[in-house]
Amino acid sequence: MTTTYPQVDLSDVHRMHTALGKLLSTVRRRIPTTWTPAWRSDAEDEVKATSRLLRTDGSPWGESPLSTVFPVSGMLIDTVIQNTDAIHVLLESRATSTLALDAQARAALEAAAQAWWLLEPGLE
Repeated sequence: MTTTYPQVDLSDVHRMHTALGKLLSTVRRRIPTTWTPAWRSDAEDEVKATSRLLRTDGSPWGESPLSTVFPVSGMLIDTVIQNTDAIHVLLESRATSTLALDAQARAALEAAAQAWWLLEPGLE
């Protein structure tokens, strides 16, 4: 059994490539390079609150247990940008299967979901 796909209009692909390139450029300008909580932000309050957490044996979890969350979130957001960048490149490269685009999109979405989960505003 062979599967046939409708013909793709290359001008549509070029427009998607251009739009994605502009989006990536904007995101890169707006994403901070350091991941520390802003002064008097909810994140800063959470970092201060967790610094007083104790384990069941009475020892502290560490100076700042949330200090790992921000760099990991930054790494995940960078992963989203890199995978989206790969989609950007694939759109203008030789004709390719949508499987490559799907794989990059899925990787970007998974990293974005993890970052969202880590940085969720209402997280208790």
